[in-house]
Amino acid sequence: MVSLNLIKEEKNNVTIFPKGEYILKICHTVNAHEDFVDKFGGYINTYVLEDIPEYLVARFYELREISIIERNADVYLPHNEFMENLAKSEIIYGYTSIFFPEYIDTFLEFAKKGKEIGIIVSEDVINAIIEYYQDNLEFGLKHKNVNFYVSDRNMRYSFIVTDKLFSISFFMKNGIFDYKRDFICSTRDCIRWGTDLFNYVRENSTKIDIGKLK
Repeated sequence: MVSLNLIKEEKNNVTIFPKGEYILKICHTVNAHEDFVDKFGGYINTYVLEDIPEYLVARFYELREISIIERNADVYLPHNEFMENLAKSEIIYGYTSIFFPEYIDTFLEFAKKGKEIGIIVSEDVINAIIEYYQDNLEFGLKHKNVNFYVSDRNMRYSFIVTDKLFSISFFMKNGIFDYKRDFICSTRDCIRWGTDLFNYVRENSTKIDIGKLK
């Protein structure tokens, strides 16, 4: 390491040079990637990941603490721990390409409590909401703390990111959404990654104007 100009040795003292610090950070990143692959690697060939931008794929290592939640009961209902964490959150952002009517009343309650909410849905989902729940949508949009968007293209995943946690689910290669598994974590890195994914989807979305729903 001395010959590579990474460190300097003077008697019993070792000083690390900026180059050495840089190499050390790379090693930490490689180790984090390995941790992520240990957790998620078995699913990489199973799920559609092409809709995640390359710069976030390169940062998959930030999800190294992710946990897999397997649903054995009603796969269409959110599990209790997840809902408890949502209730504790002050900021809730998310995207879905699957229509989950079970969440509508919950999010309206969150809106009334003043939580900052940003929801993006696919075109299919907004069409279903307008057909069956337009009154609920209009009620939600009356709150200044609620923003609602429609994505310009169908992203093949669904996720929620808050100030407390990040949770994501995927479509499988056969085109079927995996209702049975959620991938969840609550570290600062995971939440930052999820927030950046939300910002990416939002940049490729159109905000809904309540006036245009009339």
